[in-house]
Amino acid sequence: DGVQVVLGPTLSPVAAAADPIAQSAGVPVLGVTNATLDMAAIGNLIWRVSLSENAMVSASVKYAASKKSVKSAVLIWEPADGYSTGSAESFRSAAKANGITITGEQKYVDGVTTASSIAAAASLGSPDAIFFALRSAVAGDFLVATATSKAVRVGGNGFNSASLLNSSGAAADGLIVSASWNINTSNANSKKFVDSYTKANNAAPDAFAAQGYAAIQVVLAAMKKAKSTSSADIQTALSKIGTVETVLGGFGYDSNHEPTYAAAVQVVQGGVFTLVS
Repeated sequence: DGVQVVLGPTLSPVAAAADPIAQSAGVPVLGVTNATLDMAAIGNLIWRVSLSENAMVSASVKYAASKKSVKSAVLIWEPADGYSTGSAESFRSAAKANGITITGEQKYVDGVTTASSIAAAASLGSPDAIFFALRSAVAGDFLVATATSKAVRVGGNGFNSASLLNSSGAAADGLIVSASWNINTSNANSKKFVDSYTKANNAAPDAFAAQGYAAIQVVLAAMKKAKSTSSADIQTALSKIGTVETVLGGFGYDSNHEPTYAAAVQVVQGGVFTLVS
């Protein structure tokens, strides 16, 4: 259709199939919500707006290790799901980097195993933590199944959902999960965005809304820098964009086209994602 930039697709497995087409066509892609995808492996035209699963899980696990004294953990993941397998690898890497031993792994198979049976097996041996590398569709079941566990619970990006908190109720309290953004983020861009969004929609924005807004801020900054709307000029500008002030904070790119802003570490308290770091 002659577009200059593509925003999305939303899901990483879909982006894995679609982004190479844009790469071949010479059109830059901004991955607004793609967490587990290896963007750099697809090509030089692919850029991430959201933080990667690696960045978010690393921040959560580091917090669990330093603030909750976690030394051992059991990992729960779903082999049949692309997001889950990528998230599981992020948890393994983060555990190793923070001196945490993964004492066991429990594999969830939809229609074969249940959240309650997996949760019971994960609790054997009394691990300090349970790591959830699971998609959002089953996340609530696992929060309920582990609600009475004494283990610190840490979720991947599949657990970063306001609707999940609503459906899980008190069972979600204590969950550690990082995000690209939290509504209490202190930068001025974010506060203005929250006010404007809430007035326009009669509801507060979530992290995905903030990521979408930031994507437009980055595209506009690239166009202004390039003084052009051509794909080639926008691509060049993105590689030299420096720091752009966005709702996510000071936004820049590293050599792998990964954003460099810090993750928002959150703990669920009273059904709310509370910013703790």
